[in-house]
Amino acid sequence: SHYVIDYNGKIYQLVPDNKRAWHAGISFWREDRNLNDLSLGIEIVNKGEKLGHCFPDLQIKQLIKLIKHLSHIHKISYDKVLGHSDIAPTRKIDPGILFPWKKLNKYSIGLPFKKFIRNEQYFLDKKELKQFLQNLHKIGYFQADPKKELVEKNLLVINAFHRHFYPEFINKQPTRRSLEISNFLIKKSFKNI
Repeated sequence: SHYVIDYNGKIYQLVPDNKRAWHAGISFWREDRNLNDLSLGIEIVNKGEKLGHCFPDLQIKQLIKLIKHLSHIHKISYDKVLGHSDIAPTRKIDPGILFPWKKLNKYSIGLPFKKFIRNEQYFLDKKELKQFLQNLHKIGYFQADPKKELVEKNLLVINAFHRHFYPEFINKQPTRRSLEISNFLIKKSFKNI
């Protein structure tokens, strides 16, 4: 990674911004592959979702500052701020379900969130599932394969999507809420797709 943010909020730069760092590995987002060549990596010290470790406020405050700074200098749009699990859903689960994406979103950082009033959790029929997988592919989760329904690879991609936008549904089948979130993302952020 180019940067590491410690628990106490201290930021370490490991690699100059204009050099390639090894942080993404085999990765995909939209048409792009091998994101080590195209991105800046920020690692956040945390023991992860499996141990239930939340991110300290100071650490997230420093992350927001760093993202704003890097976005300004390098002209990076905020919707390109993604997690490892977004770009490598078959290999990565970080930053995990405890990462405060909604807090970052208050600063317009990351993909937008949709607020819900109803709690609609009906599972998708075959047609809706195909539409949902097509949506994931359009959003940027290029490893989603609409032709293969709930095969292992698609389940990992669905988990990555849920991890970011609907963490209560990790390891569960997508619901109409999942579909609604994906429709919202396409309408809100990906009008030219």
